[in-house]
Amino acid sequence: MAQAWKHTAVVALLLLAAGCVVRTIYVRSQPDGAAVWLNGSYVGKTPLKTKFYHYGTHLLILRKQGYESIKRFVKVSPPWYEVFPLDFFFEVLFPFVIEDTRKVEFTLKPAGNREPAGLLERAEKAQ
Repeated sequence: MAQAWKHTAVVALLLLAAGCVVRTIYVRSQPDGAAVWLNGSYVGKTPLKTKFYHYGTHLLILRKQGYESIKRFVKVSPPWYEVFPLDFFFEVLFPFVIEDTRKVEFTLKPAGNREPAGLLERAEKAQ
């Protein structure tokens, strides 16, 4: 009976000590301070580091007053250790935490005069 408890305790400790893969994306912009939305959710202002939970294509939107907004689809491919069947080992059995950080950088362009040609003149004539 004591042997069974020892085996159970060892298995429980191994499961509790199991690591995982933490996926993060580091977003920078030039200039700093752009508001960032990841897949439709506001996550903060650049520079920022935030978690993502699956590999694939993610929608990033950056906005800053006085600059043109950026809307980009960013493809994040899994590393070799996150491909089947290795992913099970590294997600469940591997005894350490692995951090997979992806970096993306954007340059915001100053917002120009976005008025269609002659709009202001036509508005003044209509008054």
